[in-house]
Amino acid sequence: MNKFALPRKIVHWFSAMLFVAVIFVGFNMEDAGSQALTAHLALGLTLLLMTVARLVLGKIYPRPPYPAAIGGFNIRAAKTVQSLMIVLLLLQPLMGLVIYNAPQKAVTETEYKHGGREKIEKQETEYTGEWAETLAEIHAANAWILILLISLHAAGVAKHMIVNRQNLLSRMT
Repeated sequence: MNKFALPRKIVHWFSAMLFVAVIFVGFNMEDAGSQALTAHLALGLTLLLMTVARLVLGKIYPRPPYPAAIGGFNIRAAKTVQSLMIVLLLLQPLMGLVIYNAPQKAVTETEYKHGGREKIEKQETEYTGEWAETLAEIHAANAWILILLISLHAAGVAKHMIVNRQNLLSRMT
């Protein structure tokens, strides 16, 4: 079976690990504070660089042909899922960068506890424009779409390995 070139394998698996990390940090940012935001941004930008590297390496080291036994429908499905993943992996970090740099304002929220005897003021920030909030919602939705696409990608490989007894994973290992 034809295999991917080693540089493409390295970028593929490093990107997979980065994706897991950026999603984990992203979903836990609310509770973790500004260091988590910085980590999420750094991981996202690194994932963007890996996605660009994947595109460049694709020109240098072409994709090996799919095994004929896979069939035309499965090949089209795989290419569609992979293309959508690449587009979102390029857009997602760029959206995050725009959101990160969106203008914000400080907001003081007052909360009373113990029957009004204790006053607690919390400092938070919020975006000054509705567009940034909308973009943040799109960014969150795209994370779920990427999780779905990557799950479809992995499920396709697993299906071919388990049901069809075609070791597609060996192309990328």
